[in-house]
Amino acid sequence: MKNIATKNIASLLIATVVAAVPTAAVYGQSAAEISGTSGGSQTSADCGFVPAQPDYSFNITKPAASVSIEVSGTNDYTLLMVGPDNSRECILAHDFDGGTIQSRGLYKKGTYNLYVGDIDGSGAPFTLTVQQ
Repeated sequence: MKNIATKNIASLLIATVVAAVPTAAVYGQSAAEISGTSGGSQTSADCGFVPAQPDYSFNITKPAASVSIEVSGTNDYTLLMVGPDNSRECILAHDFDGGTIQSRGLYKKGTYNLYVGDIDGSGAPFTLTVQQ
């Protein structure tokens, strides 16, 4: 599994992040907030049950952008991020973090699809926040 968040923080560039699913835009210090139900009909080998379509998609148009992604609610969620070149990363919520997933880092240019899933397929309300 490739890590899709780049580790090089030598330079911070302003990036425009445009959301494709659902329709919203994130730029500068703005945020997109999406609510939904976790899980879905697709079984992912490494990230539990996920929806067939992404819960949220965004596009980085510059070589690097600082992005913060958070999933919160009352369940043990999974977050499947599919990035440029179909690179995949799965982040699991743990009991010690109260069911919250946080991912911060520099992301390279390209389109990212976010799927909020769960391990047991039970489904639970969540809030997904993407901030740049």
